[in-house]
Amino acid sequence: MNNSVHGVPPPSIYLDLPEQVVSLNVTHRHARNHAVLDTLSFKITSSELVHLPQVEQFLRALPLVRSVEPYFELKPREPLSSEKHKERTVYYISNFLRALSYTSCESLLLRERAQCYFPRCPGATNFQDPVDLRPLTTLKFLFVSMSLLFLPPFRDWMIQSMNGSPLTTVVFMCLLPERKDWSQVLRRLELPHLSQLVLGGTKLHFGTIREFLSRHPNLESLTLLENPKGMKCVLRDPTLLPRLGMLKCPPVTLYYFLGDPMVLPCLEEITLDLPAWTIRTHVRDWNEAIRVISRRKINLRLHLTLILGLEGHPFPPTAPTEVLGVVTDKVDCVTLDVRHSPALLNYVPTYLKLWLTALRNAPYVTIKGQHSGYNSELRMYIYNAFSQIRRLDLLP
Repeated sequence: MNNSVHGVPPPSIYLDLPEQVVSLNVTHRHARNHAVLDTLSFKITSSELVHLPQVEQFLRALPLVRSVEPYFELKPREPLSSEKHKERTVYYISNFLRALSYTSCESLLLRERAQCYFPRCPGATNFQDPVDLRPLTTLKFLFVSMSLLFLPPFRDWMIQSMNGSPLTTVVFMCLLPERKDWSQVLRRLELPHLSQLVLGGTKLHFGTIREFLSRHPNLESLTLLENPKGMKCVLRDPTLLPRLGMLKCPPVTLYYFLGDPMVLPCLEEITLDLPAWTIRTHVRDWNEAIRVISRRKINLRLHLTLILGLEGHPFPPTAPTEVLGVVTDKVDCVTLDVRHSPALLNYVPTYLKLWLTALRNAPYVTIKGQHSGYNSELRMYIYNAFSQIRRLDLLP
């Protein structure tokens, strides 16, 4: 019986492999009753790939699974023949992807722990030819942190599934693909409904990203987790991304995206963050980012978020800096996220004071990483420096 017909939310299942797999298709009540599932999730290691066929049968027994969320650990723990392991991996992953076409799922998360398995072997014919797979055509949300999908056996399936689906949100967080791998995927994508995009990879090229963005004018939210390679000149096309309202990226990337003061006419929210993998806290990069914000000639108020640090990578107490020489009236709201740099609460470095001075006309400020009962030096500095402040919020 389909529970959703009677207003009861469909259930979600986490499969505990391999313990559940023996009775999965025989006694499991959802397979027996052919119920709709909201979410099916499981974690599977390389040694447990032999259990994927039972998961496939379970998927085929269900009329609908709205979200499928596998989590792979594909790197073999024991030394195996490289060719043997690759053939085995391709075989089981292919059959699992083939079964997905029966689910009509709208959300798919294909994740790999640590992204440590990315087999390249030019002589391996089984890793040169695409596998015959039926694409998914129902996806609205896709999350990929599985670099394996960029290789020939699965690349066509991923591209065809994306192009054939009404995707509105795509997240790529893949550390290992090379520049040509990214190019072979992005240049073939045509996603007319795409509104939110997250791209993360250390070998992504600026030209590849720019060409992709030029074909997707409906994009409203863009996140770049790393500085793209090959950034040599700023964007100068005022017609690029006419609807983009939110941009999150490292400071260097922001400089090249906003170097022309007339681009991105609908941009209302900017978040500056450290690069996700090639972590660097060069203060001069942040200086340039704040300068380009101050030079914008579009009369639209901004919400600016500065994420000061990542887990295990706090901002330094001191750093060489320089006077910015700018004060912007384009920023209406400033959010300072110091959750990974708590020392900044009690000691405001010179470089941070210079950034805040440039932003001092903002009437609304939020500090993330401070409890309301604590009167920090950063809080007092903002009260004194921001002459037009109307509200200062403190969030833990």
